[in-house]
Amino acid sequence: MASTSSASSSGRARYLIVTDTLAREIGAGRYPTGTLLPREAELIERFQVSRTTIREALKRLATMGLVATLHGVGTRVQAREVRTSYLAAMRSLDDVLQYEGEKTRFLIEHRSELIAGENDRSLLKCAPGQKWKVIKGYNQSSTGPYMAFADATIHIRAPYDDILTRKSRYDTPFYSLICEQHSLQIVRIEQELEAIALDEQQAHVLEAEVGSPGLRIVRRYYCEENEPFEVTVNVHPAKRFTYKMSLDRKAH
Repeated sequence: MASTSSASSSGRARYLIVTDTLAREIGAGRYPTGTLLPREAELIERFQVSRTTIREALKRLATMGLVATLHGVGTRVQAREVRTSYLAAMRSLDDVLQYEGEKTRFLIEHRSELIAGENDRSLLKCAPGQKWKVIKGYNQSSTGPYMAFADATIHIRAPYDDILTRKSRYDTPFYSLICEQHSLQIVRIEQELEAIALDEQQAHVLEAEVGSPGLRIVRRYYCEENEPFEVTVNVHPAKRFTYKMSLDRKAH
């Protein structure tokens, strides 16, 4: 008899639990390439969720390149390994915050301190002498596959660096921790995008070829002050990240 399980509401969206479970089972060979996944009705019964939840999970599996939905046939397994591609669709400040908060987790590899000099002004947009904590690490998907999709350097200006602990993994973005602890509200995010060629260190972290295309994104987070309290530099491999922006004309 097939095992049954229930997608619990333990803080994660139910469709994410279903997606993660099915992705792992496909990877383990429970559903071989070329075969069909169980019908929607069977998945609804197994996970005890709605049809909408199942369809959203199947949609995410298709985006990951694991399955394809064939009209009148069903959902066919296309691959055991994920085609790791992350889409960031941005229309507003809230979209940036929601994307970073829900999609990623950050693993720390190195910490250091920096007193900003003239050479740091263009990146940090601060006066010389400001103290910063510099955190090096990488971002992973919070829903799997647990593969680095961004080589990251995060700068946190004193006194906001008091949110840092000895933890090596953070599931909540630093700016969220800062805003909560210091009762701040983000009022502006500056963003710069640049096409680059991955250097040896970046290629190693991202499991990509040295010299292959990458996308460098700098984000500066501001509250009411004129200097950012956090500056992040993320480098993404071209084949694993897509950036999409939609601009709407404001109604008069």
